Amino acid sequence: MQHLSKPIPLAQLLDEDLSQVCDDLKQEFGQMSGGRLLITGGAGFLGYYLVQAALHWNSTRAAGAKIDVTVWDNYVRGAPEWLKALGNRPDLTLKQQDLIQPLPKDAIYVANTDDGAVIPMYLQRVQDVRKDVKIVHGEFVGLDWYDRRLERDYGVKPAQLQELLGKVSPQLLTVTAIANANVAPGKPVFSERPPDPRGLRPGLSQSAAGVLWKTSVDAEAAPDLTVPRVDPFAIARQRRRARGIFMRHTAKGMVAMFEPYENRLIGLLVQAKLRETEPFIGTKGPQVLEIFLGARNLDPSLEVDAVFQYDFGLSNYLNNRYAPAKEAFERVLELEPMPARGTMSHFYLAEIARAMRLPEEAKKHYDRALEINGAEPMMMKRIRIQAAQ
Repeated sequence: MQHLSKPIPLAQLLDEDLSQVCDDLKQEFGQMSGGRLLITGGAGFLGYYLVQAALHWNSTRAAGAKIDVTVWDNYVRGAPEWLKALGNRPDLTLKQQDLIQPLPKDAIYVANTDDGAVIPMYLQRVQDVRKDVKIVHGEFVGLDWYDRRLERDYGVKPAQLQELLGKVSPQLLTVTAIANANVAPGKPVFSERPPDPRGLRPGLSQSAAGVLWKTSVDAEAAPDLTVPRVDPFAIARQRRRARGIFMRHTAKGMVAMFEPYENRLIGLLVQAKLRETEPFIGTKGPQVLEIFLGARNLDPSLEVDAVFQYDFGLSNYLNNRYAPAKEAFERVLELEPMPARGTMSHFYLAEIARAMRLPEEAKKHYDRALEINGAEPMMMKRIRIQAAQ
C-alpha cells in the first residue's frame, strides 16, 4: 500500500476531478462550445460538479468560443458560498428561479401530465416550497375519490365533465371544466395546456402566463409573455437514451408511447416557443416552418391540437408546401375547430385545390367557408370574391 507523505490540497484534488470530467465529456462540451447551457437546481450536490465542470472546460479546454452557463435554483437552503464565489465570471449567470413561484397565492394549477404534477408535488412535500398552490392532476379529475379529496383538502370545486363532452377537444376537457367551476375575480386557474374556448363559460378568457396558461375573468386576462430564454430543441438534441412509457393524446385516443424522458420535461418550453413564433408565420416563413416541424417531432400530442395544426397548415401553405398544408387543414376540420379556424381551413383548402386545378373540390370548400361564415368581415369579403372567380 502506498502512503502519501502529505495530504493532497483540496484545490488540486478538485482540479484533477474536473479534468477527468472534461475528458469524459469532451464530445458533449465541444458541441456546446459557443452555445448556452442551462443547469436547473445548480446550487445542489449534482449542480456543484455540473457547474464547475462546464466552467473548468471554459478555462482550460475551450478553443475560442466558450459555453455560456446559466444556473437556476430556488435557493431553498440559501446560495452556497462556492457558487457565490463564481458569480463574477462573464461566462456564468446566476438566477434565483422557481417554476411555480410566479403563481399568485393559493393558485390552482392543473397539470396534464405526470411530470407536470409530480415535480411540483415533490417541491411541496419534500422541500416545503409553495405549499399554498393547489395542484390538480388532470388525469384523475372525474374520479369520485379524487374529486372529493380536491374539494375537501383544497376547496377546488368539482369539474362538471359531462356538460362538456362532445363540445370540446378531449385533451382539453379537464382544464376547461376545472376553470368553469373555479375561476372567479382574483382567482384564476393556471394550466399546462389552455382550456378549449368553445367550452368556457361566458365572461372567462385564456391568456399566456409565462410557460403556462391562465384562465381568468375577462378583466384580468392580460398576458404575461415572459418565458425562459431556453431553446427546447437544443435540449432535445442532448437527450439521453433513457426512455419511459408516457400516455399521449393522439388521433387514436390515449396511446402509450416509448419516449426519452426529456420529451415531457421540455413540453412547456415547446408550447411557449410556439406561442412566441406564431406572430411571425407570415414574415419569417422558412424559420417558422422549421420550428413547427421540430415541435411536431418532439410532441406527438400536437397531432390533435387544432391550434397547432392550423398554424402548421398555414406555415406550409405560405411556403408553397401544398401537400402537408392540405393534410394539416383537413386535420383541423376533423378536430371540430372553432368557426373562425373552420372557415379559414376551408378557404385555404379551396385555394390549394384551385392551385392544383381541382375546381369542383375548390368550389366545395369555398361554399363551406361561406356557409360557416366565421371569419372577420374583411376576410369573408375576400372569400366571396375568390369563390366568384
